[in-house]
Amino acid sequence: MAWRDVVIVTLLTLLVVAGWILLQTSDPSDTRTAGARLPALSDADALHELLTDPDLDPRIVAALESLQRQLAAGRVEQQKLSRQLAELQVAMYSVNELTEPATTAADAATETQADESSPQFGPSGRGRVTRERLIAAGFAPHQAEDILSRADEIAMERLQLQYQAQREGWLRSRDYVEAMREIPSIRQALTEEYGERAYDRYLYASGRPNRLVVNDVFRDSPAAGAGLQNGDRIIALAGERIYSERDLRQVATRGSAGESVPVIVERAGSQFEVYLPRGPLGIRTGRDYQPPDP
Repeated sequence: MAWRDVVIVTLLTLLVVAGWILLQTSDPSDTRTAGARLPALSDADALHELLTDPDLDPRIVAALESLQRQLAAGRVEQQKLSRQLAELQVAMYSVNELTEPATTAADAATETQADESSPQFGPSGRGRVTRERLIAAGFAPHQAEDILSRADEIAMERLQLQYQAQREGWLRSRDYVEAMREIPSIRQALTEEYGERAYDRYLYASGRPNRLVVNDVFRDSPAAGAGLQNGDRIIALAGERIYSERDLRQVATRGSAGESVPVIVERAGSQFEVYLPRGPLGIRTGRDYQPPDP
């Protein structure tokens, strides 16, 4: 092998190694930076000229082309992982944060409706919220009409945003998440208009579970120290109503860790207050259904 070929192989080997290091050390979430630098390594004019040089040893050409293919495959894999990461980031926000466990027209946001054969939580069974169910849950007739209209409005706003984002190619993006967050949930709408207890009645009208029940208390946990027992219901934490595990987790992680906050607990039909630190309470929970507070 001529000295010229040795120099060329050395330089190109260093170039390929630099590209591999770039793939290993670059931030997968920063596709703009990685994408901007990698083509410069794989498609450089100088590299192309060397590979097409008729005087270059064919074995060297074959080896370099193989290295190029490996580099390109690594870049494709990195882009694939970056897309998966972006999808998971969107999913973290969208699955639990952007939707409410509500029915009626809000279910149209995902173009599905509750099946009357699904698990029965309440006396009426889980299903579509109707004017009659809302009235039976304690809403006045005009309030029931207003709630159904507002639910339809929220559902249409979400559908329009979803269709627009899908049409324009930004459905799985942070911009989509932020835009969806700006649309109020049915819980927000009900609370602003009728107060926090309105959402309790709304859940009851839908036949969905509206109480968080303590199923197990860990030994030596904050909950055990406060005297919580199996079967207790967590009604509120730090002044905020609790209807689900998600509610409990969100409120418990706010503020300063270890900060002592009041917890309203219901036991055998009576309510009392204890104080617990923000953070994990040390309980396993389930959900139950009961008539809303009067």
